[in-house]
This record gives sequence, C-alpha cells and structure tokens, in this order.
Amino acid sequence: MTLLPTRQGMLSENHDHPNDQQASWGECIYDHFCGFFGEPLYIQKFELAPDLPSILVLAFGNVFGGCRAFCSMGLAHYRSLIGEVAEVFLAVNDGWEESPGILAAGIFAALQRQAVIRSGVAFRFREWHTRLQRFASQFGKPAIYITVLPLNLPPELGRIACGGETAQVYFAFYLSEGEYDYYVAHGPDKLEELLEAKEADVFDIHRASVV
Repeated sequence: MTLLPTRQGMLSENHDHPNDQQASWGECIYDHFCGFFGEPLYIQKFELAPDLPSILVLAFGNVFGGCRAFCSMGLAHYRSLIGEVAEVFLAVNDGWEESPGILAAGIFAALQRQAVIRSGVAFRFREWHTRLQRFASQFGKPAIYITVLPLNLPPELGRIACGGETAQVYFAFYLSEGEYDYYVAHGPDKLEELLEAKEADVFDIHRASVV
C-alpha cells in the first residue's frame, strides 16, 4: 500500500500501462467522485502483483452523515475481465483504517476468480489476513457485499460519463456472518429483500445483524 498525496501523482500512478482511453478514464473517475464528495483526504495504492496494474482507493470524509467514502479507481485496466468499466465505493461510519484494504482485496478476489464485478456479489474476507480477522471480530462484519446504489443516494453518482462511454459505479457494504450465510443459502435478491424489510442501515457498521 502506498499513499499518493497529489492529483497529478495519483493520475500518473494510475497509468501503469498508459493509453489515451485509460488516461481519460482516470481523470473522469477522479473528477466524478470529487464532484460528489470534495477533495479526497488521502489516496492509497494497492497491487495484486508487481506485473499487473494497480488500483487506487480514494478516501473522502464527512459524507452521508459522518461516514467516510472509499472509492476504487483503476478498474478500466481490467475491462476485459470485468466486461465493462466499473468502480466500487464503500461508505461506512467506522472501521476506516482497514476499509480501503478490504475494498481493494474484495476487488482483487473477484479479478483472481475471473468473477464479474456486479450487483449481488459477496466475499467473506475474514480468513484473508490476521488484521481482517481482528476487524471482523471487532465489528461483527466478516464479509462485504456489492450491489447497485441505494435509492436514497443520488442516481447520478452511479454513472460516470467519459468520452462517449459510461462507467457503472457499484455500492459496497459490510455483512454479518449470518447475513453472509443467508446470502449463500438464498441468493442476493432474498438478502436484499430481508435487509429492506428490516430497514437495515447499511452505512452503520455497528448495526445489528438482520439474521
């Protein structure tokens, strides 16, 4: 993990294998998130392997009533695997130190499994690292779930226009052990119906499990 303090440095780091379209996506995605959340507090760089393009996570403060938003950037490099240009953002009211790494690790897990990053995908991260085991124990949330934006967020946040193309922005939040098991047993639609029926505040990492 590397901290990147400036916009110019961030954009240059994001173009490990540069071409004009990837450069354009980097600028469009950065400007899109900054347009909604302001300037980032910090930016972190994560690598799956030295010979593969890195991804960045932009951290924004004081959004959605005291949460921080952690936004991925750089998945245009993996368009051939994902099938589209897409990014993911996680908004949460605590657990900020580990959240950028958890988001990046979930994305890398999808890429390694050649899974499509889309609505209805979940990953249990507790076993990936001892730090994440401590995180899961502290907050009771050992998994992360990716879906479309909640209805209470601006729909414009979910789409990034750039050079005549459009990228999708997905939303991620934490799941309890019981919720993850329910997802495995019943699928994403039933999980989301249950969360909605129980009026779960998915921005609150301290919320009680709905299962």
